[in-house]
Amino acid sequence: LFLSHHIKGNFLSLLFDALRIFFYCIYYKPNHIIIIPEPLCKPTFLVSKILKIKYSIYSAGTYSSILLEKKGKFSRLAFDSAANIFPMSEYTRNRIVMKSTNKNIVTVYSGYNSKKYYLRNIKKDKYSIIFVGNLKKRKGLKILCQSLSNLPKDVKDKLFIRLVGVFNRPDFDKFDKLLKLNNIRYKIHSNINDNDLSILFNKSTVNVLPSISDDFYYEGFGIIHSEAIASNCITIGTLNSGNESAIKENNGYLIKQGESSVSELTNLLKNIFISKTIIVPTGQKPLKWFDVTNKILQNLK
Repeated sequence: LFLSHHIKGNFLSLLFDALRIFFYCIYYKPNHIIIIPEPLCKPTFLVSKILKIKYSIYSAGTYSSILLEKKGKFSRLAFDSAANIFPMSEYTRNRIVMKSTNKNIVTVYSGYNSKKYYLRNIKKDKYSIIFVGNLKKRKGLKILCQSLSNLPKDVKDKLFIRLVGVFNRPDFDKFDKLLKLNNIRYKIHSNINDNDLSILFNKSTVNVLPSISDDFYYEGFGIIHSEAIASNCITIGTLNSGNESAIKENNGYLIKQGESSVSELTNLLKNIFISKTIIVPTGQKPLKWFDVTNKILQNLK
């Protein structure tokens, strides 16, 4: 049984989710439960004790660190008691290994929806960038905007940025001001579906997500990179994050985090845009969700 839905952190939510999972199990009669996201381990742990059913966790990252280090003994017990933990990246695996007592930890890279994200017969806009995210610090919009402002004027005058996600004011105002100050055009796309996002990837020259990692909040994989690559768009992420598992050779680039990130991203984008040809992904293809499911099932204990 595969379970996936977000839960709230209060007692009533825990009780409600435990009851819901209990009745799922009574109806479907599984011998193993796979859960994502990680907080579902708490109600699933309770059900597993009553019905004697094993459960495993498919772990993206941030929730794992919070459960193991910030949410108390019960959260840690529920996480560590999983029969298996499947981190989405080597970075996430290393973070879990440092804090978890669980010994059955096997990395299974994240997948993407191959029915929605694929190469389309669409002409690319040469001087276009796509950023999919929000205003959270770990998404790195500040790094991207600072890098764009350092590009040569002749490049900035041709640039067009596609911002996909929620960018509410007044928090977005400083980014709007910086982009307009540098004569950089942009458009915000909110609440778009997978098909439309794949079209935007196919139209764009490069996807940029300069993720920032800290103690608890980090990019555990970066599914958006897989979706971009599958949609014929090279992608840029960061080292010291799950992006290292998402971006394989010839599919994009990884920049350092920290003080050098802005200048490194500026130089990289400059080289991409002054190139006579538009670079597209030619490396190892990302995993499809079918592949992910098979890998998890093969490694269940």
